[in-house]
Amino acid sequence: MSAKPDNLIKTVFQSVLKDNGFLKKSDGWYYHEMDSCVMVANLQKSNYGEQYYINFGIWWNALGKVSYPKHYQCHVGCRIEELHPKSEKEVEQLLDLDAPHADRVGKLTILINGAINILRKGCATQKSLKEFIKTEKLLARKDLSKLLGIKVEED
Repeated sequence: MSAKPDNLIKTVFQSVLKDNGFLKKSDGWYYHEMDSCVMVANLQKSNYGEQYYINFGIWWNALGKVSYPKHYQCHVGCRIEELHPKSEKEVEQLLDLDAPHADRVGKLTILINGAINILRKGCATQKSLKEFIKTEKLLARKDLSKLLGIKVEED
C-alpha cells in the first residue's frame, strides 16, 4: 500500500473498513450487516500534531433505528485503544505519524481488524452487548444501560 506519509493512516483505515463491509458516508464509516445494531467508525486527526484517533460507536437498533448516526451519538462509544488496553502505548505510536514505527501498515491493519472483530462479537446479541460493556468497561448511554439492566453512576 503506497501512500504519502501524511495519508498512510487514513489509507489503511479506509482500506480495512472497506474490506470488512463498511460503507463510507460523510466523515463516518457504517456497518449495517447486523440486525441488532449499526457499527460506526471514524478517523479523527489531532489539531496539535500528526496524531490520529480511531473512534467506534454502536447504535443499538432496539432503541430506534437510525441509518447513519455520528459516532458521538451512538449508545456505546470508544476509541480503538480501549479495545486493546494492554497495547495502548503501541496503539498511540502507530497512530502518530511523528513517531517512527516499523511496519506501521501491517500492524495497523491487524489492529483495526482486531477491533472490528471484538465489536462484532460484542454486539451480536443483547446479552453479548451487556457482557461486552462490562468486560471492556465501556460507557453506555443511560437509555441503553436501562434496557440492559446495567447500573449507571449518577453525576
